[in-house]
Amino acid sequence: MRDEEPEPTSSYYPPRAGWSSRWARPWAAVRRELHLERLYFEGFRLPPTHTLLRWLAGFFIPGLVFHWEGRRLIAKWIFRGCAVAVVVFVVFLGRLPADIAFNLLIAAQVAGATHLIRPLLRTSQVPLQMVFSVLLFVALTQWLYLPARDLFYRTVALPLQVEDKVIIANPRASYVGVKRGDWVVYRITGYAAHGVRVNDGYGLQPVIGLPGDVIEYGSAGLTVNGRTSPPRPHMPEAGGLTVPEKHWFIWPQLHTGGYGNNELVQADAYRKLALVNQESFVGRSYRRWFFWKQTLP
Repeated sequence: MRDEEPEPTSSYYPPRAGWSSRWARPWAAVRRELHLERLYFEGFRLPPTHTLLRWLAGFFIPGLVFHWEGRRLIAKWIFRGCAVAVVVFVVFLGRLPADIAFNLLIAAQVAGATHLIRPLLRTSQVPLQMVFSVLLFVALTQWLYLPARDLFYRTVALPLQVEDKVIIANPRASYVGVKRGDWVVYRITGYAAHGVRVNDGYGLQPVIGLPGDVIEYGSAGLTVNGRTSPPRPHMPEAGGLTVPEKHWFIWPQLHTGGYGNNELVQADAYRKLALVNQESFVGRSYRRWFFWKQTLP
C-alpha cells in the first residue's frame, strides 16, 4: 500500500480580509440599498472610496491638483504665491497687506478646489458652477481660514488697533510678576446699563493698582497707596476702593459715542471696568515685531 500523493495546490490564493472588513461589509450593503454609488446632487458625484484621501489632499492643498495634472508651472507659481502670502500675513499682521494676503490664500485654495470638483459637476451649467465657487469661498472662509486665523491670534500673535497704530501682543505671556506700570492686554466683557453700552473687546493699558492697593479718587487726581497721580478721563472726583485679590486696577480707554449720557453715568461705567480680573489677562505686547519696534501710547 503506497502513500497517496498530495493533490497539487493552486497557485492562486485569494487575498485575506483586512481588519476593516467587518465595517466594510455593512457599509457596502448600505451603499447598495441606498444606491450611493450613483448618487448625484445637481451633477455632483461622490468620489470613489479609494481616492478619497487623494481627493482631500487636492482639495485642501492649493495648487496640488495642477501639479498632478502635469501643469507644473501653474502649480509652482501657486505654491510660491501661497508661501509669499503666508510671510506677508505674518510680517504685516493687523495691517492692510496682511488682509490682502489672507484673502489671496483663500482664493488660491478655492481655485484649486473648484478645478478639482469641476469634472464631478458633469451636468451643471456655468451659472451653477459660479454659484458653487462663491459658496465654496464663503464655506472655506468661515469654517477653515477664520478659525485658523483665530487660533493663530490665540497662540502666536494678537494684533490690536491702538489709536493710529497696530500693536502685536504675545498671547503666551504670563501675568505672573506683573508690576505697577506694566502694560497688559486684557479682555473686556461688554454690558449695557443706564443707557450705556460697552461692547466686547480688548484693552491695552498699564496696571495702576495691584491686589491689596488702596485707590482713592479726588479732584486733584488719583491716589494709590498715598501717592497721587494726574486724573484720568471720566474719573470720579470722590470715592475709593481696595483692589481685591486676583484683580488689577486698570483705568480703561474707550471710544465713546452717542448722546444723552451725563458725566456721572459715564464715570460709573469706567469705574466698573477699572477692576480687571486676572483671568481676563490675554497677553503682553512684543518688544519688536519683525521690522517694527513696538511703541506703546
